[in-house]
Amino acid sequence: MFCYVSLGAGIGVCNRQMSLMVLMLLATIYPALGRSYTDGHPVHEGKEAIMTDVSIGSLEDIWPLQAELNKRAGFDTSGLGQAISAVGGDNESPAAEQLRVTIGKALKNYIDAMASECHEMQDCLAWKHWYREAKEGKQYILQDLQNARVEAVDMLFFWVSLCQILGLSPADVYVLYGKKLGINHRRQDQDRSQAEHAGHEYENRSVV
Repeated sequence: MFCYVSLGAGIGVCNRQMSLMVLMLLATIYPALGRSYTDGHPVHEGKEAIMTDVSIGSLEDIWPLQAELNKRAGFDTSGLGQAISAVGGDNESPAAEQLRVTIGKALKNYIDAMASECHEMQDCLAWKHWYREAKEGKQYILQDLQNARVEAVDMLFFWVSLCQILGLSPADVYVLYGKKLGINHRRQDQDRSQAEHAGHEYENRSVV
């Protein structure tokens, strides 16, 4: 997840400046580039446990708490988001490309984590077709409401992390949700089929 950016002589002045900017951003994200590692994982240096009895009333409250937790786990998701927002998604410099590789690796970790939580929620259902529940017409019955609720919140941890890596703030999420909500209502109003979906992919490009 940690990248090294080469500033070779062949890179032009603009690219060299961009590379230096990205290096500075990455130095902020990963101040421990030179610290000790064990089996490829950063060694944390004696951080005290964070008090978990906190008052949370909004996404704005959750955002910094999740960012701090992710730092303790080895990813500066907030710093990565700031870096990709500063560089942009279309920059073609070698440094920006390497940053997108770093971003992609972080995203893959959190995508896998969220997918795992989805499977854990599925295990709260009687989904296996070969057991008695299915034979009695109760396949997919919810068996463990309490744990399903916990799994839903676990998904929130990883969803917030994904948003942070992509440089989204709570305010950005509200705006994007509102725009996508309008698109989804239009799809219902038009009674679209799945076969028609590809012809309307441009709609997502308009959500910026």
